[in-house]
Amino acid sequence: MASVLSAVRGLGRSFALRTTIASLTALYIAFSLHLDSPMWAGTTVWIVAQSNRGMSLSKSRYRILGTATGAVVSIALLAAFPQEPGLFFLSLALWLGLCSVVATAQRNFRSYAAVLAGYTVAIVAFDAVADPTHVFDIAISRASYVVIGTVVEAVFTAILAPGSPELEVRQLLESYLDDAAKLSIGFLTADQTAYPTLHRFFSSAVHLERSAHYAAAASKEVRSRLGYVHASSVGSLVQLAAAQSLHRLMRPGIDDNVRVLATRTIPLLNAEASSRSLLDLADDVRAQLVREVTNGTALETLAALDRLRQLLIERAEARAGQVSFVQAHRSAPKVRYRFHVDWVGAWLNGIRAATAVFLSAVIWITTAWPAGAGFVSTVCIVCSLFATHSRPVIASVGLVKGTFCACIVAMLCNFVLIPRVSDFPLLALILAPFLFAAGKAMQHPRTAPLGISFNIFVWGLIDPQNAMRTNEVAFFNGSMSLLLGMICGGFVFALLFPIRPLIVRRRLAEAASRDLARIGRAPGSYSVGIWYTRMADRLTSQLETGADVPPETAATEFDAMMAILTLGEAAIRLNDILEHTPATSRPIKAVLACMARSKFSRLPAMSALAARRLFQQAGTIPLPESRDFYRGAVLLHVMADAAAVQRGAGCPSPLLAAA
Repeated sequence: MASVLSAVRGLGRSFALRTTIASLTALYIAFSLHLDSPMWAGTTVWIVAQSNRGMSLSKSRYRILGTATGAVVSIALLAAFPQEPGLFFLSLALWLGLCSVVATAQRNFRSYAAVLAGYTVAIVAFDAVADPTHVFDIAISRASYVVIGTVVEAVFTAILAPGSPELEVRQLLESYLDDAAKLSIGFLTADQTAYPTLHRFFSSAVHLERSAHYAAAASKEVRSRLGYVHASSVGSLVQLAAAQSLHRLMRPGIDDNVRVLATRTIPLLNAEASSRSLLDLADDVRAQLVREVTNGTALETLAALDRLRQLLIERAEARAGQVSFVQAHRSAPKVRYRFHVDWVGAWLNGIRAATAVFLSAVIWITTAWPAGAGFVSTVCIVCSLFATHSRPVIASVGLVKGTFCACIVAMLCNFVLIPRVSDFPLLALILAPFLFAAGKAMQHPRTAPLGISFNIFVWGLIDPQNAMRTNEVAFFNGSMSLLLGMICGGFVFALLFPIRPLIVRRRLAEAASRDLARIGRAPGSYSVGIWYTRMADRLTSQLETGADVPPETAATEFDAMMAILTLGEAAIRLNDILEHTPATSRPIKAVLACMARSKFSRLPAMSALAARRLFQQAGTIPLPESRDFYRGAVLLHVMADAAAVQRGAGCPSPLLAAA
C-alpha cells in the first residue's frame, strides 16, 4: 500500500510540474505573438491537461471541436440579435440548456465537447458585446488560443508523460478479471471476505472501458485490439451474473454432483487457469447435465448445472480475450460498450442550466453591473460543468473554495509581486509555485475540484499581458462576479428540481424494466453484450447512491437489478432457441409476451409453468433432438427464479447485504 501511495504521489508531482511548464510555455508563445488575451493559452493547457497521453489527445480533439462549435454559434447569435438583448439572452440560455442536455447524455470527452460548445458562446459573445462588428475576429482569436494551448500541452504530454497505454490497459484488465473471479468465488462459497466490493467491480467495468478508449487514442496497437478488451469485459459480467444466479439455485436439497463440480470450479477461478482447462471442466459439466437429463433429474438441478457451465464458458472467453490482447492477436471481435442514458436527468439539467443563465442575465440587465458580463459568463461555465457531475451541489463547494483561493493569490500577484518585475522569466517564477501546488491538488479526488477551479480561473484574475497595469476596481469587480456567478449556479442547481438519490435510483430501475419489455417485444434487437454493458453502467450508478438508503434496501434493490440482468440475458438466449427450434415457440412466446406487456408480477408463475411444459415435452423426445427443449426449460426456470427476486418475492442474498 505504501508503494502504491508513493507512486500516486510521484505521478501527481510529475503531472503538476509538466503542466505548469507547458502552461507557462503557452503563455510565452502568446506573448511573443502579441495576442490580446494571452491568458487563454495558459488556461487551455490546464483545461485539457490529463495524466496520460491517450486522455490528453482525446480531450484535446474534443476541446477544439467544442470551441469551434461555440465560436460559430456565438457569431450566429450576435448576427441574429445585435440590438435585442432580451432575445439574445433567451437564445443563449436555450443553447446552454441544450448543450447541458447533450453533456449529461454523453460520456467521456464527448460530454466535454458539449460543455465547451455551451460556454464558449458566452465567452466570445460577451467579449464582442461592446463592438459586435468584430465578433468574427474575436472568435478566431479565442480559437487561436485554444489551438496554442492544446498543441503545447499535447507536445509536453507526448514527451514527458510516463507509462505505456498498452501496459496500463493490460494491468486494468488483469485486475478486473481478478475481481470477477473473487466475486464469483464469494457467491459459490458464501465467503463475505474473499472478494472486493461489488461497487468496485462494476465501477471498474466502466473505468476499464473508458481507459481502453483513451489508450486507443494514443496507440494504434491498442486500437487494433480494443475488441478483446470489450469481449473480456462482457464475459466477466456474464460470469458474475451466472455465479449470482447459481448462488440462489444451490439450495440445501441440490444434487451433490452440482456441489462437487462447483468445488472443482473454485481453484480454476482462483488461479490463472487457461481457457482450455476451464472449457474442459465446462465439458464435464455438460456431460453431467446429459446424465442428469437421462436419469430424469429435477429441473432445479439442471438449471444449476446450466448456470455453472455458463460461468465456466464466460470465464474462459474472458481469459481468452485477455491472452489475445497481451499476445497482440489481430482481428479482434467487434463488441461495443453501451452506456445508460438518463434522459429525464439530462433534460432537468438542461432546464436548470437555462434557468440559471437567464436569471443571471436578468440580474445584469436590471442592476447594470459593470462586471455583469463576467458574472453571466461564470454562470454559463459553472452550469456547463455541473451538467456532467452526479453531485453538482457538492462539487460547487470545492469550486468556490478553489476560486476564493485564486482571488487571494491573484490579489497578491497583481498588487504586490508582479508590479516589481518587468520580464517574462520573473513572471513565470512568480506564477509557477501556485500553479504547481494546484496541479498536485488536481490529482487527488478530495481536492480535485479546488485545484481545477484554481488553475482555470486564476489566469483570468491575473490576466497577464505584455504591458500590465492592474485596475483595483476592475479586479475586485471581476473577483466578485466570479464568486457570485459560482454561488448563483450552485443555488439554482440546489433549489430547482434538486437531485435526489432515491429518485435517481427509481429512474434506473424503471429504465431497466422498460428495456426488459423491449427485449420481450423484439429480443433479436439486443445482443448479450449490449444488454450486459448497459446494465453494468446502471448498476454502477445504483451502487454510487447506495449510501443514501438503508443497507437492507440497497441489497434488495441490487438483487432486483441483478435479477433483471439475468432475465434479459435469458430472454435473448431463448430467442436464439426459438429461431433454431420453432416447435418450442408456444411456451417461450407466452413468456416473452408477458415481458413485453410489462406484467412482471405474473412473470414468475408464467415462466415456471412454461418451464414445466417444455421440460415435459422434452421428455417425450429422444436426445439430441430434445436438447433445445431442455435448454429452453432450464432458461425459463432461471427466469422464474430471477423474476421472483425482481418482483420482491425472494430474500436478498446475505452476501449482497454484507457488501
